[in-house]
Amino acid sequence: MTDPKLELKPVAIEDAGEWCHLQDRAFSDWFDRYHVFPHKSVEAERLDLVSTLKSDNGEAFFIDYDGKHVGGVTVVHPLFKGSPATIAPFFVIPQYQNRGIGSDAMKALVAMFPGEAWRLSAISEDAGAERFYTRLGFKKVETEEAIGRGSHVCYYTLGDFDEVELPVSAKLYTDTSDIVTDADCIAMGSIILEAMPSYFDMPDELI
Repeated sequence: MTDPKLELKPVAIEDAGEWCHLQDRAFSDWFDRYHVFPHKSVEAERLDLVSTLKSDNGEAFFIDYDGKHVGGVTVVHPLFKGSPATIAPFFVIPQYQNRGIGSDAMKALVAMFPGEAWRLSAISEDAGAERFYTRLGFKKVETEEAIGRGSHVCYYTLGDFDEVELPVSAKLYTDTSDIVTDADCIAMGSIILEAMPSYFDMPDELI
């Protein structure tokens, strides 16, 4: 049972800037800790979020606790049957971490979409992320892709979904693994795959 003080509130387009400022607060120390390459400006992230909100299968939520915005999550729903939804990103600002809020928020998110399978990315070396996601039932899938100095991407999945071969054209954009879901292919054009606590960045010309 989740904390009654916790609520997931849909993000409207006019709230995108506030949501992205929260995201920046949540990830700023994390980027330094894992030596991840420079991330986008808040304004660039806002434009990405607006694009997601305007899409047919993307939505975002504030994670509210006791009436305050303390985090956020973006969900890209699959366009094809048998594919997972992508969580990208998921975050709680530092002063509200380690209080069970993130766990309750993830449980609430999964409960909102019964029957949905899920996929997100994280830093393989982040032991805290591994404890967090595996405790919630996610399975870790290792990759060899470097995302920073000494850091690598891994994936966490929850539920059953189909896998497809990644098209050659998409491999040029991701260079991650030969087997991914078609949700990845949908994401190539306008959705940045990023998750708490992780980021994927794409060249601006591909967005």
